[in-house]
Amino acid sequence: MNIFTAVLFAVTAGAFVGYVYDFLFRRKRRKIRLKAFYDSLAVRDKVAPGERIRLTAEDRREREKLDSEGFILDQCRSLFVVLLVVLIIRSFVFEPFRIPSASMMPTLFAGDFIAVNKFSYGIKNPFTNRNLIDTSLPKRGDVAVFRYPLEPDTDFIKRIVGLPGDRISYHNKRLTVIPRDGTTPLTIVTKFQASGEYFMNGQPDQPQDRLTENLGGVEHDILINPLSDSSYQYFVQGSARGEWTVPEGHYFVMGDNRDNSRDSRFWGFVPFDNLIGRASFIWLSLGYKEDPQNWFQEHIPNEFRFRRLGSIR
Repeated sequence: MNIFTAVLFAVTAGAFVGYVYDFLFRRKRRKIRLKAFYDSLAVRDKVAPGERIRLTAEDRREREKLDSEGFILDQCRSLFVVLLVVLIIRSFVFEPFRIPSASMMPTLFAGDFIAVNKFSYGIKNPFTNRNLIDTSLPKRGDVAVFRYPLEPDTDFIKRIVGLPGDRISYHNKRLTVIPRDGTTPLTIVTKFQASGEYFMNGQPDQPQDRLTENLGGVEHDILINPLSDSSYQYFVQGSARGEWTVPEGHYFVMGDNRDNSRDSRFWGFVPFDNLIGRASFIWLSLGYKEDPQNWFQEHIPNEFRFRRLGSIR
């Protein structure tokens, strides 16, 4: 459970205690006070039984005072249901997530706000992240949010390229996947689209190529930097660098910005229990000027990227 969810749960639990206390011990007293108030108005205005009492502005203020139990209990009474609904939606249905880096470009940009489908890989216990109810397993090509295995309090987002039992090979910027159920490599088709649309870390001397990759039927764009080679930093499983076999219950993930992403090639596999959910759609996208010397431009958006809103593939 991340910090925001923990705080939301604590606030909801506090509101629940206040709500129950009000319902069990204060509600009856409040009803008695209000009944006495309306009876006095009926006498004052000579209102016949069953006839509607017309309240003046002063009467309404007095009624609000009699119906109040103090700021804290009033807030608990008003907000508990809202907080509970938000907690349920965030814990079991959808969770918002902000893209913090360029590792998933051109699919996702820094400043994109996405909705993560929390029940896509099962209904999970929000405290332990273990499945309570199984729904479906991750699919090759899914864009998934997960807890970074080396720092479980940090959320990452990458694309799933390897399923349990798959053999993965990445050499000379070419991805090969051999599924566990056969020795025939999965056809990973890449088609060149353009060069120089994007630059690695904004550096004009680091142009990137944009290619369309077909990952077992899931088509999406990726970025490659022909001048970059970080294969010497790959983690080694066995004896061959750049080749891995995905263990049972784990997944191999990569960023679409292949030469600007720290992913499974560098630190290993993602356990199933670390998966949070599948990225479904972009609901907000904010653009920022890239200027590390200017705090205002780095943290205050200068555009709304409406064209980026929609589903994620």
